[in-house]
Amino acid sequence: MAFWLHRTTKKYLQNVDAVDLPEPEANYVQDPNIDAMVAARIPQKHWAIDPDDTIRAMLPAEKSAVDQQRDSDRKDQETDRLIDDPVIAFLLAENNLLRTELGRPARSRADLRDSLRNSL
Repeated sequence: MAFWLHRTTKKYLQNVDAVDLPEPEANYVQDPNIDAMVAARIPQKHWAIDPDDTIRAMLPAEKSAVDQQRDSDRKDQETDRLIDDPVIAFLLAENNLLRTELGRPARSRADLRDSLRNSL
């Protein structure tokens, strides 16, 4: 039985045999030394794994890239949730009727999605 750290997700598995890993063993660091990360209270999302399997804190540029990607993913999820809301669909249809009456082009779901995402 060993401890495992997933190279991508940083999920930490305890007391697991290699044959019981949910993915190929190559996707994990076996028995990683994470003591310094835990002691410094560095969130797992900001851990980096070097080619020699050393676990370290991300450099500021790496941390910024991870945080920006997570923020972008969060905005995408929130936008998807809003765009699929039946009330939003109804309001878009009503708005498009009014726009047509005023001689303006209708807004598509893609237009609405872009507008919503940019407002988040």
